[in-house]
Amino acid sequence: MSEFNEQAATQPNETQEVTETPVNDQPQAKSTTATDEVQSAFGQTKTFEYKDNDGNVLREYHFQFPGIEAGLKITDLVASNLTEYRQQMVKQLVTDPEVRSKGLEWFDTHKGMFEVLQALDTFLGEMLDGVRV
Repeated sequence: MSEFNEQAATQPNETQEVTETPVNDQPQAKSTTATDEVQSAFGQTKTFEYKDNDGNVLREYHFQFPGIEAGLKITDLVASNLTEYRQQMVKQLVTDPEVRSKGLEWFDTHKGMFEVLQALDTFLGEMLDGVRV
């Protein structure tokens, strides 16, 4: 049975030479001033004013982008469940805690559901498009 020498296993002995050989046959990335980075849209906000026919502001709704992953999960719902898509936009993008907690039920007692949903859809699309998903 051979003995295990921990020091020999972790440190090269004096006769071993360690060298690094660069790999020259692989293409190197070109250095340019252009970049693929974008400014994060996470947390960006927008205020939507719901107005009556005379242009009077009845209520302000404040939206906040939840980030790429959350935004994509919301948009994934469009094809399978449009009502849930709308619900998640209200619950995840609107910053007012009362509106957020009630979701679509908020509009049982408030006007402007379709206008707010359209504004939310546009906002979400602009935020996702800004990072070119």
